[in-house]
Amino acid sequence: MRQAAFAPVLASFRSLLGEDIYELAQAREDEAQGELLISLLAPESGWKVYAAEMGGPVVGFVAIQLNHDTPVGEIGLNAVHPDHAGKGVGTIMYDFAIARMKEAGMQVATVATGGAPSHARARQAYEKAGFTVQIPSVWLCRNLRSVPSLSAQQGLGADGPQRMFLGHFLRCVLWAAAQAWRWAS
Repeated sequence: MRQAAFAPVLASFRSLLGEDIYELAQAREDEAQGELLISLLAPESGWKVYAAEMGGPVVGFVAIQLNHDTPVGEIGLNAVHPDHAGKGVGTIMYDFAIARMKEAGMQVATVATGGAPSHARARQAYEKAGFTVQIPSVWLCRNLRSVPSLSAQQGLGADGPQRMFLGHFLRCVLWAAAQAWRWAS
C-alpha cells in the first residue's frame, strides 16, 4: 500500500532532480522510507500509526505524534492507496487525527508536505482538513561534479585556495586588531 501510494512522488523526485543529483542526494532516503514507517510502529517511537480500512483491506494509514510539553500534535507519514484516492479516505483520516489530538489536549496540529507538483493532492487534502497556515520551504540542489575546483579556476596549486583564504583572513584579523588598538588608545 505504501509503495503504491508513494511511487508517483518518488518518481517525481527523480524527474525533478535529474539522475545524478537524485542518486547522490535523494535515492537513499527514498529507499529508507519503508524502514521509516516500520520505525514509527515501535512503541518507543512516540508515534501512533492508525490504519484506514474499507471492508477489510487497508486503504490508508496515518501516523500521529502528540507532544504534551508544547502542546502540539503532528501528522507524520501518511498515505491513501491510489485506488481509493479522491473517495474521502484522507479526509476521514485527518479528521480522526485532529480529533485524537484535541482529545489529548493538543492546541495546535501540524503536518508537513512537499511543494512539488506530485504533492499537490496532499496539500489540497490538508487544506480541506483546515491546515491553512503555512511556512513555505524550498530544497535546492546543485550538482558539483561539473563545477571546477577553486584551484583550477584561479590557476592555483592544490593548496592555493587555503593559502588565499588564510592570507585574506589574516589581513582581516590584523586590520580588526589595529582598529581595536586605535580605539582603545
